[in-house]
Amino acid sequence: MDDRRFDRLTRALGGATTRRAGIGAALAGAIGTALWSSGALGGKRSEPEGPCGNGSRADNICSADRDCCTNHCDRISRRCRCLQRGERCKSNQSCCGSHACIDSVCTSNKPPAPPTSTPVPTGTPIPTATPTGTLTPSPTPTNTPVPEPCTVCASGCQYTSVNDAIKAAADGSTITVAPGTWITYADSSRNLTIRGCTAQGGSTSNVILQERSPYVGVVVGSIKGATITLANLTIAGNGTNASSQALTAYGGHFILDGVKIMNFGNQAVQLSGGSLTATSTIFSGNRRAIRMFNATFTGTRTDFYGDGKTSLNAIQVLSMPADESASITITQGIVTGYVDSAFLLPDSDGPINLTLDGVVVRNNTGGNGGAGAAINAGDQANILLKGATAFRSNRATASKGATDGGAIRLKIKSSANARRASLKIVGNEVEFRNNQAVPTGSATCSTCAGAIEVECNSKMQVEFSRVRTATYTSNSPINCALLERASGGGQKEVPNCNYGCSRRRRPTDRRPAEVGRA
Repeated sequence: MDDRRFDRLTRALGGATTRRAGIGAALAGAIGTALWSSGALGGKRSEPEGPCGNGSRADNICSADRDCCTNHCDRISRRCRCLQRGERCKSNQSCCGSHACIDSVCTSNKPPAPPTSTPVPTGTPIPTATPTGTLTPSPTPTNTPVPEPCTVCASGCQYTSVNDAIKAAADGSTITVAPGTWITYADSSRNLTIRGCTAQGGSTSNVILQERSPYVGVVVGSIKGATITLANLTIAGNGTNASSQALTAYGGHFILDGVKIMNFGNQAVQLSGGSLTATSTIFSGNRRAIRMFNATFTGTRTDFYGDGKTSLNAIQVLSMPADESASITITQGIVTGYVDSAFLLPDSDGPINLTLDGVVVRNNTGGNGGAGAAINAGDQANILLKGATAFRSNRATASKGATDGGAIRLKIKSSANARRASLKIVGNEVEFRNNQAVPTGSATCSTCAGAIEVECNSKMQVEFSRVRTATYTSNSPINCALLERASGGGQKEVPNCNYGCSRRRRPTDRRPAEVGRA
């Protein structure tokens, strides 16, 4: 555009009486310049009015918004025009001059033109409008999670009863319980998580699911194969012999994480055809911690505390038919204070597997005839000891001259249908210290074993593996003994841990009949 045309345009925009004073400014950028210079709109003289050039009055006549480059047709004058500040708009093209369409209103908020001394490279996009004034930066989010509201509390929550929350919960729900003591007795056939509510400081010490009293009942039951997870809370019995159990699973599953179960007069957990997995869990003051049949228990950093008076077993397994089995694995933990053998594994047609890895079993006494204070096992028991497992100060009482084991007793029936059993020790970290087998009254027991006693039938169906690799210290009266029952009566005593294998054979090749000859 030459200087004379520019002057004419300037006078036209500045004069209030000029015919085209109200029309929008020239087309933005290279397209507008081309239109003005070439007379692209009908080849007639163009003048800027708004952001795009308009032709003669005749070319500026419109009947609808779509006829105008400003997208606005004045309904009164039937002529295209641009929108002034404060008028409603749809885009920047609709607004006059330097106005911009912000929040659907034309405002004079476009950025000033770049300094003439700094040319803008061709094709470089112009920055978007920046609001004038000083802006206060927004604070950076800290990503701190907002505590979820508790499901159960005294007031202001969805429920005021744990029972009601369990009964109403959909499959996969999580129920969070505020601090307090909550009488609970509910079964569920749905998968649930029940835990102490951290939003109100819930923890194992102050969130208590209490057994109802004096009625006998289960606190939480898993039925129809449901998996129920409990965390960050305590389950308490009423402390009487009438007390039932904390948890029952008939084909169901429990997962415990940071849970304490205490003071149940029957058993804390009853498993039948189900499973229990416990992590960082404590069983305390229960008559039995776990009673199981055809089930699986896995414990990690899990402790069993008996009261030394009425607490019978940490784990009692019931005898099973040949097509069923039980499995117990404990890694890191303490088992103490039980008076009828900490682990009671009876004669069974189905296998019972017990693995202790890094577990301290101490200060238990032997019941059931005084045998096996730590482990009292029979047919089909398979015992594996490894890691830093230790048996310390366990005490069995030998009556009527019977041969009993202070820490472990493994007895196989002398009948012809007796089945196999095994005792295996892996590594040299397993320890037996200060375990005792003590006769009562006038009874004598020269062959009682303070640490391990094994009694076999005539078929010698007991397997041993590296029993002598363990460390034996101050067990009384002797460390280990093997009692073989002869088919015609009588017995052969093999004391002092002579279970080792001959150097001529591998341990797996060693027949039980050959033990004691190494």
